[in-house]
Amino acid sequence: MTNKINQEYVLKMIEGNVGKNLVLSDLEKTLEDIGMDSIIFIKTVVLCETSLNITFEDEMLVISKFENLDQFVNYVISKTVN
Repeated sequence: MTNKINQEYVLKMIEGNVGKNLVLSDLEKTLEDIGMDSIIFIKTVVLCETSLNITFEDEMLVISKFENLDQFVNYVISKTVN
């Protein structure tokens, strides 16, 4: 992927799965607060993995591993860095 992956880019990817617009101020919210349940979480993980050609570690495939949206977004970004 040639585009720089940043927080706004990852938020746009998540928006379609949670059905609401997300902004940087939402980063401090929990995943549940933005409307993400365990099923939407897995759909979002699959979307990130396929779109960004990344792989989540097995232990990170649980929604409770992320205290807030910021942790999730930054984890996704960290997986895109080689």
